[in-house]
Amino acid sequence: MTPQLKTEPAILQGQARRISAAEKAAMELVARPAVLRATIQVTRAATGKVETYEIVGTEAGEPTTGA
Repeated sequence: MTPQLKTEPAILQGQARRISAAEKAAMELVARPAVLRATIQVTRAATGKVETYEIVGTEAGEPTTGA
C-alpha cells in the first residue's frame, strides 16, 4: 500500500555571500535562546480521522563527549 501524503509546497529562498572581517566586526552577532514549534495534521486513510500533533524544539544543552 502506498501512503498518501498531501502537503503544501514550501518555497525557500535566500542569498549567501562571504562576510568580510570588517563587516563581521561591525555586526552584533548575539545568539538568543529560541523555541521552534510546528503543528502537523495527519489524516488516517482508513478512517478519515484527523490527528493533530505539535512538535516543540527547545534550546539544546551543552554538548557532551564520551571519555
